Amino acid sequence: MPPHSASPPHCPKCLSSRVETKDYAKTAAGTVGLVGGTASGILRARQGAEIGAAVGNVAGIVAGPVGSRVGRWIGALVGGLVGGATGALAGAQIGHVIDEHLLDNYHCLVCDHHFRLPTNEAIRSSETDELIVSASTSIAP
Repeated sequence: MPPHSASPPHCPKCLSSRVETKDYAKTAAGTVGLVGGTASGILRARQGAEIGAAVGNVAGIVAGPVGSRVGRWIGALVGGLVGGATGALAGAQIGHVIDEHLLDNYHCLVCDHHFRLPTNEAIRSSETDELIVSASTSIAP
């Protein structure tokens, strides 16, 4: 069981629990990560295409020269997909930390108040944040 509580945050103005998250940074950073990761994956597609061609050459015994070409395209496609997924995940994690610590990420649906959690609650709000805080404290002299 995670060390943080699963209870939703309450609005500091009206104490309502009808609160939503905006997640603007998470969405934006995830999109940037997706685009950057896909571009990186496409640039590295040559490596994936070489692997795909090798697999295609092995399958080429059955499929002929077409197997090599199809294998190259499949390798390039896989490189782009893996790069995009990795970039999107990394970007979303960074965006989540920005949302929790820097932006007023919470919106009260009752009184329309926008707020962020105090630092100690934000740290407990996700395991990712706890990992980042523990990593930064272990680096400090």
